[in-house]
Amino acid sequence: MDVKIFLTVSILVSTATALLFEPDPCPDDNHCTCAGFSVTCKEGGLNDVPVFTVTGLRYTLLDLSNNNISTIPSAAFSSITTTTIDLSHNPLQTVANDAFQGAEATVANLQLEDCGLTEVPNAVAMLTRLKTLNLRHNPLITTLPGGVLASVGLTLETLDFSNTGIRLWPKSLTASIRLKKLLSSGNHLTSIPDDAFLTFAPTLDYLDISYNAFRSFPDAVNNLRVLKYLDLSFNLFGTIPVGKFTYCRHTLQTLYLVHVFLREIPPGLRDLSALQNLYLSYNPIASAAADVFHGRISTSLKVLHMDKTLLSSVPTALHYLTALKELNITWNRIQYLDNYVIDLPGLEVLYLDKNPIVNVKFAAFSGLPALKQLYMRNTSLAFVPNAALAQAKSLLLVDLSFNHFEALYDYGFPGMSGLHQLVLAGNPLSNISDNALADLTGVTTLDLENCLLTGIPKAVQQMHALRTIKVEGNSINCTCDNLAWVEIWRANSGLIAKVEGNCAGNDTVAIQYFIDNDGRSCS
Repeated sequence: MDVKIFLTVSILVSTATALLFEPDPCPDDNHCTCAGFSVTCKEGGLNDVPVFTVTGLRYTLLDLSNNNISTIPSAAFSSITTTTIDLSHNPLQTVANDAFQGAEATVANLQLEDCGLTEVPNAVAMLTRLKTLNLRHNPLITTLPGGVLASVGLTLETLDFSNTGIRLWPKSLTASIRLKKLLSSGNHLTSIPDDAFLTFAPTLDYLDISYNAFRSFPDAVNNLRVLKYLDLSFNLFGTIPVGKFTYCRHTLQTLYLVHVFLREIPPGLRDLSALQNLYLSYNPIASAAADVFHGRISTSLKVLHMDKTLLSSVPTALHYLTALKELNITWNRIQYLDNYVIDLPGLEVLYLDKNPIVNVKFAAFSGLPALKQLYMRNTSLAFVPNAALAQAKSLLLVDLSFNHFEALYDYGFPGMSGLHQLVLAGNPLSNISDNALADLTGVTTLDLENCLLTGIPKAVQQMHALRTIKVEGNSINCTCDNLAWVEIWRANSGLIAKVEGNCAGNDTVAIQYFIDNDGRSCS
């Protein structure tokens, strides 16, 4: 009796388990794959929208992108319930006016990127619950139709019409009263009406109007009250008068002003109390006013990029930025780093690459107690600035690749036992003394790629935490005469670092293979 009960229970459990884990039906098994609530038909070589089988399920995504679909017929999606339809990268030529009949109640996201559209399909107007519309990379020869935007304007939150060739600001956007995210990049717009954003000024928090042709700062921006993200990069305005961020000065968090021909840091930025990320790269800025960051921005800014400008020295104005975590001043004209040149107690990441630096004073980094990552790649340094590096007590990573170091001498990195990663790749290093790396007891990765080494430096034996040595691109001969000492190292320490690189004269033989096999037989 007990056996019968056991068998009955087992059958019931097996049946329940099968029902529980049985995959949900897919509306088209021939052209699409289903996973969870996504139906993926992308890159399937489809010429038509599949005829879907009603499953009774509500999907979050129907992905028909990257096919050869040219026509969307009437009620093409009436038999599938989904919140997102992605038709991007299809050569659409004909879209029936009632193409979305039957889908009006559920579709909230429509992706039509790069479909060859010359006008916005009237069918979009049926989607009265639409929240996201992507029209990016379509050669629109007409502006955004007022009828369509009027129909979806009450719900639309994200609109992207970047790279569509629209050269005049669409007046029809005034119907979109709930817009939160607007992208119109790469359209060569020369101006925007001052009242262009008024209807959605209380809601818009993301605006990208980069890669246009504005010759003056668009005053319409000044009406935005909750703006958090603004990208004005690659425009032509050159100056930003004070007072252009009046309504968003307490909300703006990220600002891109890359390659806009600024000759000075706009003084009005000092009033942006919420700004955390500021990008001023590729501008002919040669200096900074001493008080340009003396304001509300001083306690909010965390990331500042001023790479590819014309700075010949590190701006003293930086010391006001007490919250700064990352500073990028690469590709400038800085030659000397004086004592306490950067006094930022919270800075964690510093980029100084591609500056013609020839001299780093002893206390150059003494004002950086929190610095964890330092990048000084491709400068004019002939010697490792070890005394200066030792003053930054929190360093975990130092990248000094592609400089002009020819040799490393005894105790070349004093007081740097806390360092985890050292990169010296691309230097003409041919000589590393046996005690050069003695202080680097915490380094786990040593990168010596593309130097002029002929052997693995014996100095690594004193790096007790070392786990990886990168020596690819050197001329290391895999012979017992050259590498026999490695076996002694292994015998003394038990665990030795992994060596990444190939033997000179035979790229098919890895140095690590020689060490693990032939090297063991070296006497």
